[in-house]
Amino acid sequence: MNFPTTGQLVSSNAGRDRGSYYIVTRIIDEKFVEVANGSSRKIKSSKRKNIKHLKILPYVDEELGKMLEQQQLKDNELVKALNKLLQKKIKKH
Repeated sequence: MNFPTTGQLVSSNAGRDRGSYYIVTRIIDEKFVEVANGSSRKIKSSKRKNIKHLKILPYVDEELGKMLEQQQLKDNELVKALNKLLQKKIKKH
């Protein structure tokens, strides 16, 4: 199984949020990460998810990942980055 990185696009495969897209905001350990989308799930209240319950997509914004690690990102910027990564996903299919 691939392990996600900070700034990577993921999709939830389990729970009430099944099918929702998020960006990995923090890596907790080898089993868990925190995810947010900037609108319904803000950065400050990131959701803790088991990586087994996530579909890890091959779209990463490395600059976004650095900003998240330095805690210099606002929710509206996360929404824009999420939409940009989703557009890449749509164009590829």
